[in-house]
Amino acid sequence: RVREASAWYLEALAVNPHHPDTWTLLSRLHLQQGDLAQAQKKLEKILVRAPHDAYANIMLGNVYFNCAKLDPDSKEQDKMKAKYQALLSRALDYYRKVLMKESNNLFA
Repeated sequence: RVREASAWYLEALAVNPHHPDTWTLLSRLHLQQGDLAQAQKKLEKILVRAPHDAYANIMLGNVYFNCAKLDPDSKEQDKMKAKYQALLSRALDYYRKVLMKESNNLFA
């Protein structure tokens, strides 16, 4: 069903290549499939045209949040912690951006 949904979204984008909701839904499919890189690309594309799109900002924050993982067995703990903190900080930036415009947004 994911492939079918993706085909419909791509068809919609052929009609209107700048429709942010279609890009958002397509990025959501990528997230559901665990393809964070593709989801990130599509969300960043939305935010170039609509930097205050709440849903895209929250989803991109979620991408960075989900990328932030600590590996207790890593031999480079300091480097890993710095990357972890940078990713969480980036996620927080996207959540804050939404809250600045919509202070009652429960998802941010």
